[in-house]
Amino acid sequence: MGHIVEIFRRHGAPYLHNHQGRILPSHRRTIHDICRCRTPAMGGHLYQCSHCDHYHYSYHGCGNRHCPQCQLQATRRWVDQRMEEVMPVSYFHLVFTLPSEFRALVRANQKIAYAILLKTAAASLMKLVADERYLGAQLIGILAVLHTWSRAMLYHPHVHLLVPAVGLSCDGDTVFFPRRQYLVPVKALSKIFQAKFITKIKAALPEQVIPAVTGKNAWVVFCKHLDLGPQKAIAYLGRYLNRVAVSDARVQRLPDGDVGVSYRDQVRTKSARLSPQEFLRRYLQHVLPKGLNKVRRYGLFAPCRRVLLTALRHHLMLSERTKPSMLAAKIGVVERPRWQRCPQCDNGVLRLVRPLAANCRNRSPPNKYSSSG
Repeated sequence: MGHIVEIFRRHGAPYLHNHQGRILPSHRRTIHDICRCRTPAMGGHLYQCSHCDHYHYSYHGCGNRHCPQCQLQATRRWVDQRMEEVMPVSYFHLVFTLPSEFRALVRANQKIAYAILLKTAAASLMKLVADERYLGAQLIGILAVLHTWSRAMLYHPHVHLLVPAVGLSCDGDTVFFPRRQYLVPVKALSKIFQAKFITKIKAALPEQVIPAVTGKNAWVVFCKHLDLGPQKAIAYLGRYLNRVAVSDARVQRLPDGDVGVSYRDQVRTKSARLSPQEFLRRYLQHVLPKGLNKVRRYGLFAPCRRVLLTALRHHLMLSERTKPSMLAAKIGVVERPRWQRCPQCDNGVLRLVRPLAANCRNRSPPNKYSSSG
């Protein structure tokens, strides 16, 4: 059991009691799911080793997208699916960040504002890329992922974009992007992003007061060329995909009961000391509204352009401009073993004995059994 799950199980009930009547249903559901995740309350399966006859309990995960225990498998599945769409070219990574003045407005209108943030980030990039003065590509592929936290778990909404270095012109010709650190000028891109976001948010929330933003660099857009190869680029974005606000590796329980959260700023590694209640508050403020899709595909990656994407990928595989190493890379779903070795002896194979019903009366396994997720 990780540190985050332990904190939820020890302090989740007091948190609900302290904030009863004021806590959102999505936050209440997240606490409930994380506390039950990979426990007998979720049900599971009983396995037995073929070599040492050791019994092994495997309990189901809760499936909540904000659960730190369930996101690793979700990330693996997503990466495997995206490998079917990967382009044999290099990729660019962009980050669109909202000014701090907008955080209160966005947090109060999350479902509307997050959707606008994702759409305007993608639309701003597509507009500038289509300009003949820059690249002249009318159609590009964009994978967009929404994040709402900073390294210290503070509220900080922003969008990550992964873009292959190829597109299509208005005539249907293939346009290869230059191998440089930036895709398009970020200052021009930030101005377009600012104008589009403010226009959309005013139209969607006409009764809200739009904050005034001061400072030349308030609307920050970051761009980085990823010379990693197509598969590693997808895996790179996968690290951002289903990540929760903080990982177990950065959380430490302190002797006096407080929680230490390590994070790195621009220069060095720091540590924030939080009470368990403050840790839960910071964690839960990043729970997304129900039904909001935080991962979206635009342009060539849109589901309606699957046939066009397949044709372009096939063309790139035969193109002389692609790297031989990229052509040689196996593109497809990573095969995983269908069996699991015994954790006790590491020689036998675990065989299914019987399923375990959820909410069973026997909440913990006998001493001779082991339990894991």
